[in-house]
Amino acid sequence: MSGWPFALDRPLFALGLFAALLAVTWAIARTSRARSGPGRATAALVVRAIVLGLLVLALAGLQWRRERDDVTTVFAVDWSDSTRGAPRERAREWILEAAKQKRPQDRLAVLQFGRDALVEEGLREDLDELALASTPRPDGSDLSRALRLARGLLPPDGLRRVVLLTDGAVDGEDPAGALRDAREDGIDVVLVPLAAERGPETLVDEIVAPERVHEGEPYEVKVVLRSSADATGILSVTRDGELIGRQEASVEAGHPAAYRFVDRRAAAGSNLYRAHFDSEPDGFAQNDAAEALVRVEGQPSVLLVSPEPETMEPARALFEAAGMEMRVAGLEAVPTTLAEAARYEAIVLADVESIELSVRQMKVLRAYVRETGGGLLMVGGPRSFGPGGWYRTPVEQTLPVDMDVRNEKYYPSLALVTALDKSGSMAGADGASKMDLAKEAAALAIELLHPRDRAGVIAFDSAAKWVVEPTDADKPLALRERIGTIRAGGGTDIYPALDVAAEALANERTVLKHVILLSDGVSAPRDFKTLIEGMRGNRVTLSTVAVGNDADLFTMQRLAEWGGGRYYFTADPASIPRIFTKEAFTTARSFVVEERFQPRVVRPHPVLSGAGSLPALDGYVATTIKPDAELVLQSHREEPVLAFRRDGLGRSGALTTDLGLRWASSWMVDESARTVLAQSLRWLSRRAESERLRVTIERSRGDLLLAVEARDEDGAYLNFARLEASLVGPELEPRELELEQTAPGRYEARLEGAEPGAWFASVAQLAGDRVVRGTTAARVFPYSDEYRLLESGDAVARLAAAAGASRASSPAEAFRPTGETAVSLRPAWRELLLAAALLFLLDVALRRVMLPAGWAGKLAAAVRRRLPQRRSAAPAEGLSRLKGVKARTGAATRRSGDERPAAAPPRRESAPAPEPAPAPAPAKAPPPKAEKPAPAEPEPAPGDDQQGFRSRLLAAKKRARRDEK
Repeated sequence: MSGWPFALDRPLFALGLFAALLAVTWAIARTSRARSGPGRATAALVVRAIVLGLLVLALAGLQWRRERDDVTTVFAVDWSDSTRGAPRERAREWILEAAKQKRPQDRLAVLQFGRDALVEEGLREDLDELALASTPRPDGSDLSRALRLARGLLPPDGLRRVVLLTDGAVDGEDPAGALRDAREDGIDVVLVPLAAERGPETLVDEIVAPERVHEGEPYEVKVVLRSSADATGILSVTRDGELIGRQEASVEAGHPAAYRFVDRRAAAGSNLYRAHFDSEPDGFAQNDAAEALVRVEGQPSVLLVSPEPETMEPARALFEAAGMEMRVAGLEAVPTTLAEAARYEAIVLADVESIELSVRQMKVLRAYVRETGGGLLMVGGPRSFGPGGWYRTPVEQTLPVDMDVRNEKYYPSLALVTALDKSGSMAGADGASKMDLAKEAAALAIELLHPRDRAGVIAFDSAAKWVVEPTDADKPLALRERIGTIRAGGGTDIYPALDVAAEALANERTVLKHVILLSDGVSAPRDFKTLIEGMRGNRVTLSTVAVGNDADLFTMQRLAEWGGGRYYFTADPASIPRIFTKEAFTTARSFVVEERFQPRVVRPHPVLSGAGSLPALDGYVATTIKPDAELVLQSHREEPVLAFRRDGLGRSGALTTDLGLRWASSWMVDESARTVLAQSLRWLSRRAESERLRVTIERSRGDLLLAVEARDEDGAYLNFARLEASLVGPELEPRELELEQTAPGRYEARLEGAEPGAWFASVAQLAGDRVVRGTTAARVFPYSDEYRLLESGDAVARLAAAAGASRASSPAEAFRPTGETAVSLRPAWRELLLAAALLFLLDVALRRVMLPAGWAGKLAAAVRRRLPQRRSAAPAEGLSRLKGVKARTGAATRRSGDERPAAAPPRRESAPAPEPAPAPAPAKAPPPKAEKPAPAEPEPAPGDDQQGFRSRLLAAKKRARRDEK
């Protein structure tokens, strides 16, 4: 059917369905009792068959077919590091030359790809200039992703082509399958080689080290070097940043060189080894180093972080006396990578504020517990828990307590007004704008309030405006929507905002009244001191948040001092929400409860084993226990003092009192309390991992392969086990994987598109909802396969052979027709359904509308009556002659001067003629000569129109003859 104007997707289906439906219709028609003539029945059957045929064609995918010869080409340019320099410029010139040789009907598009793919130019009909300005990630060459994006740009029909300008180096999914899929879809794939101008290249291929060793045991770390040319340099190896070996090394072209280092002084925990080769000549710097993780089994190592580490000596002595290796450090020791955190069996945060940590550090702590099985303990203090701004943070998600307190009876009411600078500078920040973060912060602060509290929000630039007038905080979602309407723009003037807030809060009846002011600019000078002193007179306090170095830091600090509140400065806009929640906690409630009380045991727990009665405490930070946590000790207000929770493979704990600085000094000397503290930290520490689960992680073409070998207590393969696995990569987002058994005792899972970096896997064997055993594994993939290429060879030829693609020798081939006629297909189901609907109405009429006998003749007669009647021409000719006779008679009468009165016209009975006006008396004249009157003619009989017409015609003729004589 190539020459036909239509195409049918499923002709056999259409034929079979039509035959079946037609047979059913014929059978129904044969058994129908409807009374109709044979002509009507036949016509109805034919119409119904046509309707069924149209519907069947619509279901079978009938399409209108149109031949076309235009070509649509998508150019995909390799932007990875392996093509940097001259190849990119050649690619740009090649595309522009191809665009000059296209025909008017052809179209083109341009995209660039590296590890990802971006559209440079959408489909268009001409291309005069090409900047190649988009910047995909250059640390990879994902041809499969580029092909998927190219196919999305191409139209669904016509001659379609993808031109790949690449050096053939591939890092990621194997593109052979994507190339074959494109060709099967009718897309012509053409490869254009971009010969990379590579110089000598030297790289650290890998570090070979044991996964696990025992503390004090010597073990070997092997470094493998490769190079495309003879090279020499300095090879150095470090452990956790500490240099353990350094020597001169050389490598021959094409021959790997291995260097060995022996280490025995690694501490218990995970140790990160890094090898770096500084050589000449060399190309990429990305492949000059590699890393490996070694797990050292030994005495638990614990990291205790405090903003004042020198005050933690009593705690250090307590835990070391319990047999733990302690490292006490300041805030700079908080891990920034999962590999750093994995060195420790447990991490303790003692009176640490959230604003001292980055979001990444908090994500590291969460993944450290869930994915590596570590222990995390948060210890109280005036800067911890809620007052420390930990509300809605990743760390709160893993702790056993919520920062919000739902026990209302101990806390005073509050009216909180937030004043947000919405000047134009608030819109300028990377990622989320400062304005967006400020709005989120204001909404979070309101969520912390109790329904009986009051909340208000002011937005100001050079003027101030209420966004949320002071109202009850019982509908935080509705208030959040109103806060979301704030838009940045304008100048900066703080005074009107404070004036409006002071006036509103003066009338509030709550116990506490507070204003939080945020600004990133310089305000006009005003008499702030007098205004704030008036606020203090009405028991209104003020805290300020300065964002960025461009803010008026001096003024903001003075405002906070005058207002009796706190001053915050941050250069990181992302910390704004945490500052607001910290301030709301500090102001809204007395979360720091400084009252002497006796802690109460809620439930037995292993940490209480061997401990007697505990001494009284002088304070704690109020929190709320989570439903899935274990509450061990509580306060006199029934709030948590000591609680634990399992999270993933690890455990977390909350000790809401401190470590002896302010509230728990008696615990540092009491034997029972020291036992509880030591056993709490030991219970939280990482568990000994199961030897019955062995996990390995491999990376190939950008994918990670996780393999688990499981055995039972007798050492036999464990089959049909229920295993759960999770992977955490450089972005610290956990990814759950489904493990499938592939061999006796072997389970595997694959993760596509894995980034280079450190990857941690956690595997747990479950029995019901209980974790029977678990283990972890780690592997570092330091750089992309993009940087492993030493010699290019003819990678494009290999790629073309594997995928069956062709190679272009000149730009003219980009739009050259293939010789095959392209066909454009358009579905015809709309027209088919419309025609079927109209014919269905005719079918219904033929079968259901019954007409009386003789209806055709009556219809014809009615039509004839409606048409205009044809009249005879004789009367028209007689009238014409009569008019001529009348004209001649009038002329003759005027010539002869005949004064005889004319015959009176017929009188109209419908309307009498008006009486004439009296005429003047005429002059006397001789009396006229008497004449013989003409005989009267008979009037026609009424109703006889034709006869009357003839009589009048005859009388007129006689008068005309008489006048002529």
